[in-house]
Amino acid sequence: MGKRSGFTLVEMSLVLSLTALIIGVLTVVYGYTMERLAHATADFAATDDAYLAANDIGTVIRSAYSCSTVTSNGVTGLKCIMPANGSDKDGDGHLDSWTIASVSRRGLEKWAQGKRVWFYLGDSTGAFGTSGTILWKAERSDDLNPTTSDAITKYAYVTSTRLRFPLISSLSFTVNSAAQTVTFTVVAGSLTRAERTPGSEAANQSYTHTETRTAFWRDWRK
Repeated sequence: MGKRSGFTLVEMSLVLSLTALIIGVLTVVYGYTMERLAHATADFAATDDAYLAANDIGTVIRSAYSCSTVTSNGVTGLKCIMPANGSDKDGDGHLDSWTIASVSRRGLEKWAQGKRVWFYLGDSTGAFGTSGTILWKAERSDDLNPTTSDAITKYAYVTSTRLRFPLISSLSFTVNSAAQTVTFTVVAGSLTRAERTPGSEAANQSYTHTETRTAFWRDWRK
């Protein structure tokens, strides 16, 4: 008998069926992997925004002479009176590291009061008391509320259009003057399919991270 060449119709059908099955399984695995990757990315993005913003706020509180909350048009912000002495480490024209003025005879640090540093949510103008979800840092030499000119644009925006913390949705502060602490909460959320805060999307299409911390301001030992 001569050797058989090629595939029979039955064999061809079997090969095609197995190929289709393998492609189908790979498609399902790929889809599941990409879905889990989207969820992991959204979770990380929301956590990262809240965590980094909380780090910045906590650093200012821990360096402050004292802190208080101020409310305007339903918007509550944190105002911290900072020491007068310090340095600008990141070159943005504003102090971000503060030092003592002197040491008392009892060995305690003494501070000279300097500028007021604020944190609050607002709109694109940066003026305090406006409704919005942009995290602003502002600086004034007196206790008046920050205006557009006081808001630090380089803090709120990485570029002229790109926000530094685009996923933050809420910010709240509670000051305990007796204990000289500030408890603050930063909430950030991200969609699984886009780097933006969720709206009316289903819970399984977004992630929310809540970062709550309590920090002493600097003169708590006095």
